[in-house]
Amino acid sequence: MRLVVLLVVCVFASSGSASKCESNGVWTWLCKNEACVKTEATKGTPAIEVNTCKLTCGRFSSLLPKPSGTVTIGTSTIPFLPSKVQLKSVKCGSASCPSRVKWLVENAFNRLQNTLTNSYLGISKKGKRKTSFFCVKEANQRTVEVNVELGTTHSKLTLGTDESSSLTIGSDDSTVTVEIEANTFFGARHAFESVSQLTMFDEAHDSLQIVDEVAIVGDKPAYPYRGIMLDTSRNFFSVDSILRLITAMSYNKMNTLHWHITDTHSFPIEIPSVPELHKWGSYTPERIYSHEDVKKIMNHGLIHGVRILPEFDQPAHCGEGWQWGPSKGMGNLAVCVKKEPWQKYCVEPPCGQLNPSNMKIYDVLGKIYKTYFDLFLPDIYHAGGDEININCWNTTDEITDYMKEKHGGVSEKHFMDFWGGFLKKSTKKIIEANGNKEIPLILWTSKMTDPKYLNKFLDPKKHIVQIWTAANDKQIPNLARNGFKMIFSTYDTLYLDCGFGNWLTEGNNWCSPYKDWKMLYMNDPVKILKHQNVTMTDAIRKNILGQEAAMWSEQVDEHSSEGKIWPRVSALAERLWSDPSHGWKPAVNRMVTHRERMANRGVQADALQPLWCQQNAGYCYYDPAINKGEHFMI
Repeated sequence: MRLVVLLVVCVFASSGSASKCESNGVWTWLCKNEACVKTEATKGTPAIEVNTCKLTCGRFSSLLPKPSGTVTIGTSTIPFLPSKVQLKSVKCGSASCPSRVKWLVENAFNRLQNTLTNSYLGISKKGKRKTSFFCVKEANQRTVEVNVELGTTHSKLTLGTDESSSLTIGSDDSTVTVEIEANTFFGARHAFESVSQLTMFDEAHDSLQIVDEVAIVGDKPAYPYRGIMLDTSRNFFSVDSILRLITAMSYNKMNTLHWHITDTHSFPIEIPSVPELHKWGSYTPERIYSHEDVKKIMNHGLIHGVRILPEFDQPAHCGEGWQWGPSKGMGNLAVCVKKEPWQKYCVEPPCGQLNPSNMKIYDVLGKIYKTYFDLFLPDIYHAGGDEININCWNTTDEITDYMKEKHGGVSEKHFMDFWGGFLKKSTKKIIEANGNKEIPLILWTSKMTDPKYLNKFLDPKKHIVQIWTAANDKQIPNLARNGFKMIFSTYDTLYLDCGFGNWLTEGNNWCSPYKDWKMLYMNDPVKILKHQNVTMTDAIRKNILGQEAAMWSEQVDEHSSEGKIWPRVSALAERLWSDPSHGWKPAVNRMVTHRERMANRGVQADALQPLWCQQNAGYCYYDPAINKGEHFMI
């Protein structure tokens, strides 16, 4: 069973007429060593536009992430107008497609069409330059017809979803045919993105152009989990900004938005069965995510091939929104809320941790979980679990009294048992919220994942560990050898908020320096494990689910986040999709082009190089061997 998407460009102009529509600038771009080199045009020799060169130069054209299968790219392009792109049919083999699957394909196609149209309208110089009537007519005569045939009707993205596809483009004197083969809608959606990246603006025709001959066979991601974490508690992000992030993720074939919705700073999501949480915990009544907001985000993610993974961090990271317990006769649901001096009770202000000695907390948690499962329908669930401050619990009389009665003391061992009891009780509530079905739980690395406690409290069959410690942490090889599935978010390579000012005192923030895109590109989890003398078996490699870049929001909001996320995460996207065996240097030209493409699509992606470098590929590289660091300047 497979999904086939057929894209046909009907060509009415004669094959020999293309020579009348060449660029007449003073420059031409020649492909040398997989780079487009700016060269003075020779009189009488057809000039090649820079976009045409980028599409046809190099093994991977301008594709990012680069395909993981076998790739063949043609040497010429054909002009067309996005207004001529049409979805002609949607089929599911010999059977009719379910309405949901047809809806997904139609919406994904609309996104492709909108991307092409906006790309054209954003760059077109129509009315500002002289383009011959013949050249405009040549592009206008091409009709793009898309026929979709699905082999499966799978419509939910999970860790086991097949996201692979194959893409071919063939041409003759009259037509260009694009065929996409995929086992699921999600693989076809990624192939739609590849099609969009095989098009660029064509100045000579004032149109778009598409590569005429392409074969990409067996393109599939190296890792099933390719994520970005967004924190909306420290600073609130509007729904529109989250939708923009999801759209940008689809441009990079990233498939998981890990939504860190709440923390000690705010509780911005509506829980109708416990309205006190968002009433006490939101920054303002307008800064709340309603159920309609979440459904909108979920639908947008599905169409763009992005899973929305909710996290409820617990038992730490719970402050604002939890103060109402005593007034409702429920006692202290959380302790240490806004307690000072904060340095003694948490890692950053304000403090706050749940009170596991109060049995009423579990009823509240059950209602939160039920809302999350009803809204997000997750196949995996993030249960937080990091940065427990024992001193907070140890300075709370009702907790220490409970500890002495139930656990026999207040040593580290007793507190770990106390925490383990909370994990057991809260997990039971999570299972109940999921219709009494077990679901894999993701937990951050913590004291509980130390070798001393790992196997006592966690089960590799039930728990996935998200690693946020440094890449050289000794917990990592121990997790691998004990059979745990892992998601890598090592702070010394994948934290996007690092390298800026410290919001609490002078100097740079705690995880400085800044993580350059090259560092994300080279962050290979297999090499991290091998560096710590882990023998890479098939089982351990399979247990590396993927990686996730983290956008914590202490110093970021929707107005400043995009430039800190993109295009750095584009580099991680290639690592996770095609797992390149080479270093970052062969990716530079495609990274620069991809950044420009995202900027043209409205993403506020940070610039990587001067514009001159885009037009003079291959020149903007520093070789430390030259002059050996000596600079002769006066």
